[in-house]
Amino acid sequence: MSAMAQRRDDRKAAKSASVAPLDAQARRRRRLRNWALLGALAAFVVLVYLVALVKMGFFQ
Repeated sequence: MSAMAQRRDDRKAAKSASVAPLDAQARRRRRLRNWALLGALAAFVVLVYLVALVKMGFFQ
């Protein structure tokens, strides 16, 4: 069996496997992690924007 066929079979098996629903605590942790990632991404965007303004000489 080729590697591609094996990966295809693994993906099919993973799709057919049942996934247990998340409990309230796991949903809360996921939501908090998502908010933290959003904050980190927003901070990065602001940092890149400020660096671009400084490099263009906006604050001089």
